[in-house]
Amino acid sequence: MKPFNHIYISTILASLQLFILLANAQNATTAIPERFKQYTNSHQQEKLYVHTDKNFYLAGELLWFKIYNVDGARYQPVDLSKIAYVEILDRDNKPVMQAKIALIKGKGNGSFYLPVSVNSGNYKLRAYTNWMKNFSAAYYFEKPGNHCKHFKNIKSGSCRYNNQTIPGCLFP
Repeated sequence: MKPFNHIYISTILASLQLFILLANAQNATTAIPERFKQYTNSHQQEKLYVHTDKNFYLAGELLWFKIYNVDGARYQPVDLSKIAYVEILDRDNKPVMQAKIALIKGKGNGSFYLPVSVNSGNYKLRAYTNWMKNFSAAYYFEKPGNHCKHFKNIKSGSCRYNNQTIPGCLFP
């Protein structure tokens, strides 16, 4: 064979290999999202988010909350579980109060009455579904919060304004 034919044939073979390589690469990039979709459909992961009305509570108050149940991969509302379990945990992670909340279309709401018998301190609000118990507790929703039995009376200094004594002073 002539050297010209060798160059011509090797160029054709190299371009054919490059074409096959690029065609396979395009299949791989289009297959990744499809495989991810198949995985998320077969391994559904729920996540809960609990929205509370405030972070600090006094004895005798109500702790109001709303629960959102979303898909862990796409963060879209899901309607898988119908019940969420909500707990208030003490510093030893022992439940002080527990409730079952109905989830309708991935949403639910409820409240806890914080009685005077509960000691002051730091507490944790934890929420999970029955499906989430199949996985690690690290996937449960947890939110720290404070509870105080009562305020102490603070003696104020003597503040005067327009020749009147004011029981407390505020400074700008």
